[in-house]
Amino acid sequence: MAEIKKTDPFKKIGFVIFNNEVTIIGDNKNETVNIVGDKLYSKESMNNALSNFKLFDPIAEAHQNLLNKINQTEAKGQTALGPALFAALNIASKGSPGSTVILCTDGLANIGIGQLEPYD
Repeated sequence: MAEIKKTDPFKKIGFVIFNNEVTIIGDNKNETVNIVGDKLYSKESMNNALSNFKLFDPIAEAHQNLLNKINQTEAKGQTALGPALFAALNIASKGSPGSTVILCTDGLANIGIGQLEPYD
């Protein structure tokens, strides 16, 4: 994140962190959004939860707030990969043309929209 702050200080970034829930972390003007439980299975519920979420501040201004919030997260539970990707694409679609989503996971999509059957 520090490299982006140096090379592209006006870029707006947010994070979608997921386990058995989806947490969206935005800039200084956004509250963190948590999507949990049955909402992970409904596109309509997820759209409603994200309807007012938009990124405002560039990374140069939001860097420390984002870093603080990310450092407070911990790995736990299942992997809501489908709902997390849905949320990330929802937010990116509100940004500038060419917005990017980078997906990193260590688990199988096993809860929420797009969950896969468990493997033996």
